[in-house]
Amino acid sequence: MVEKILRKGEVARHLGAIQGALFVVHDGWLIERIIHHDGEELIVSILGRGEAGGLPEMVLATAAERETMAGTDSVVISVPWRAILEISSQWPGYWRRISEEL
Repeated sequence: MVEKILRKGEVARHLGAIQGALFVVHDGWLIERIIHHDGEELIVSILGRGEAGGLPEMVLATAAERETMAGTDSVVISVPWRAILEISSQWPGYWRRISEEL
């Protein structure tokens, strides 16, 4: 796991990127948005403390449809997908316990 500090407006995940890690907001908040080809933007969600992003792109290995940027100075924890696979293979019931918590 890696802790990353993002300044307000800094991009955590670029539009069109393939996500190699799950990121969890530790402090601050992030904005997930879609930018239309004509320049208009649509805010899809706001991620606060404890919320995660990047999972659909990580699981499906597809390019991100959203751009995620810091709404304020923020800290995120980045967990590489390989680490998540190792954790889940070592502890049976890991995903069930995660889904119960969510």
